[in-house]
Amino acid sequence: MAEAAALVGSAMISGSMFLFTSVVKDAFPPLSLVMCRLILGCCGLLCLLLLQEKQLVLEDGPRLCVVGLMNTVLPYTLYAAALSMGESVSAASALAGATPIFAAGLCVLSRRRTSGWPGLALGMCGVLLIVSRHGRWAGGSWLGMMLQLLGVLFKASAAVLAQDLRKARPSPLLPALVQAAAGAALAAALSLLLDCRGVTPQLLDPKRLSRGGGYSFLASVSLTQWLCLLGLSLLGSCAVYLLQFFLLARVGAVRQTLMDQLALVIGVLEALFRHEQEASTSEVVIFLLGAALVMTATALLYQPPSQREIDTISMEPMVSPESS
Repeated sequence: MAEAAALVGSAMISGSMFLFTSVVKDAFPPLSLVMCRLILGCCGLLCLLLLQEKQLVLEDGPRLCVVGLMNTVLPYTLYAAALSMGESVSAASALAGATPIFAAGLCVLSRRRTSGWPGLALGMCGVLLIVSRHGRWAGGSWLGMMLQLLGVLFKASAAVLAQDLRKARPSPLLPALVQAAAGAALAAALSLLLDCRGVTPQLLDPKRLSRGGGYSFLASVSLTQWLCLLGLSLLGSCAVYLLQFFLLARVGAVRQTLMDQLALVIGVLEALFRHEQEASTSEVVIFLLGAALVMTATALLYQPPSQREIDTISMEPMVSPESS
């Protein structure tokens, strides 16, 4: 029951993050947006860490840092750049919802699982259908769509790489902080090197918001955009990370990517209610068919864990400080 509640909660938060990003993308360059988001998220996690009475032990730190970079700064920057290039929220959300498909495909390629080809084929057909209408609807560019897919691939790769972290079963707070801090460090370094000096390539700053250098764009950020940034930070880079590592220990890293499926649902709703006058009926039908194929493929690839699997995970020995 706790696993289901955590999955639904993280899915609801993750699914709404593209709506927040669509508001702040016009005020922050992608690198600076990710830097601010992760730094504020780190502050929230650090406050929670200071309230902890028991000492927490971090295990497998280097792998966790790599997972953190692939799960935060790389996809977040690519997502923001894709939205800045005109990609619609519906397309971005739908492609993010395909993260479990890519994760399952990577598991098959790395021989972590030997079955699932029919589901993978069905899911990839759905992705192709979503992509096929993307170049014509809402002004999105093909380059933005490719950046979005690359970000999805990074998140799927992070999930596969994190699969072995579940064996240690640490408290979710410290790993969440390390993940956010690793991403914040890289984002801050890149932002200071590029955005602050006004030399960010257009690929990473399509709207040229950093062109003046010295973070001059901060003067034009509205109150609504600051509040959306705070929501991105405390919900998307704090609460979601805690739920992510909780689910990592309970159901595994790859299965916890199912929380991205709600992003696809939000994409469907956004397509139906916000862009119905911008797209032709055939484009909407193609999009919805692609989304339906992705969701069907996910259902085929990811069956709920059996009670025996849950009991096996809960019986795995935890590494204590004394034994290390």
